[in-house]
Amino acid sequence: MKKFLVAAFFLISISYLQAQDGMAEVSNALKAGNAKTLAAYFHNNLDLTIQKTEGTYSKSQAEQMIQNFFSSHKPVSYKTNHNGSSSDGSKYVIGRLETQNGSFRVYLLFKNIGGKELIQTLRFEVSE
Repeated sequence: MKKFLVAAFFLISISYLQAQDGMAEVSNALKAGNAKTLAAYFHNNLDLTIQKTEGTYSKSQAEQMIQNFFSSHKPVSYKTNHNGSSSDGSKYVIGRLETQNGSFRVYLLFKNIGGKELIQTLRFEVSE
């Protein structure tokens, strides 16, 4: 029984650390304006809002749209302001992206799909 509990604790710890590493990589991708790294964490279909344009896009379409956004709004810094989880197991992150052309509130919704935390919703909204 002890071996089972130790093994279960170990597996849960590894899963938690991998999720934290993924969120750190997402933060770093936002800071760097790296759409390719960010897209590695996208679900196959992504609910994407960039300013007033919103829709559901394929992973590759969303990556291209975010690359275009980063090209015209070069990131200067990114800071996570708040994060949490909901009762269904999804996780969310709210942050602030400072760019050369203004500030944006960033909202990310992660869902566990196939044992991986993937971004299902991403929003870049003009911050005042």
